[in-house]
Amino acid sequence: MYFKRKSQILIGFLVIVGILGFVGISHVSILAQTPVPENSALEVQILQTIQAYNEKAAEFAFQPGWLMIAFDQESYIQYSSPKPLPAKHREEYWFLLDENRNPVTMVEFLISDETGKVALGITQEGQTISFWNEETYQEEPYLPSIDLYLESSLDEYISYDVEHTVSLKTEKLNDAESDFDLIELVASYPDSQPISVYAGMETRGRQDRYWIDPNTGLLQRYEHAFVLVDGSLVPSSVKENFQYQPNSEPPAELREVLEKYK
Repeated sequence: MYFKRKSQILIGFLVIVGILGFVGISHVSILAQTPVPENSALEVQILQTIQAYNEKAAEFAFQPGWLMIAFDQESYIQYSSPKPLPAKHREEYWFLLDENRNPVTMVEFLISDETGKVALGITQEGQTISFWNEETYQEEPYLPSIDLYLESSLDEYISYDVEHTVSLKTEKLNDAESDFDLIELVASYPDSQPISVYAGMETRGRQDRYWIDPNTGLLQRYEHAFVLVDGSLVPSSVKENFQYQPNSEPPAELREVLEKYK
């Protein structure tokens, strides 16, 4: 699942884990833990900017009631999975928040030419039911990572001396009239790690790029790529056309899932 909690600290390593919970796709990258220079003032300033954006975005999105977040995704690399998603699709997530803004229920939908609109799974009352993989496991509902783990990743890179670079610049996005902040985060692996679909190619790190609307703090586009040992980039996936609708009326297909699994 796109919003799955993704990080855990192990002794000597920082492990970044991206999981699509209802789909069953997982990818683990162990990043290099090497000495880096003392944090620059610019890096700290970028982290503080990200934190301010997240506070603004959370205040807007995390309101009592149903929150809908959707985006288009195109994957260029298919990871091993019992049942991979179509390479091009739209993901739509519904989160029910109580009066204290705590998550109560989560439902995920997939929209694609191959499948139409189908429910992937539901999480409620400590249990996730994956319709896509036909499996059930214990899990509590949780709030989505509104920035796709940008803040937590940079904070962990700094805290655990992971070799990395971060930059921020302003640029246009597609046909939008206003400017967006583009934050680029690059981290290195301790050893080259192969990408199975690229025979003979090995990676030395990853590049994550985030386009954020400075007026709302909301993520508008995300790109992920692998950095090869020769320094070239292999695009992995892109998420774009984000849609955020707090306090929304649940549509018929969502009500059907809730009625079936109440």
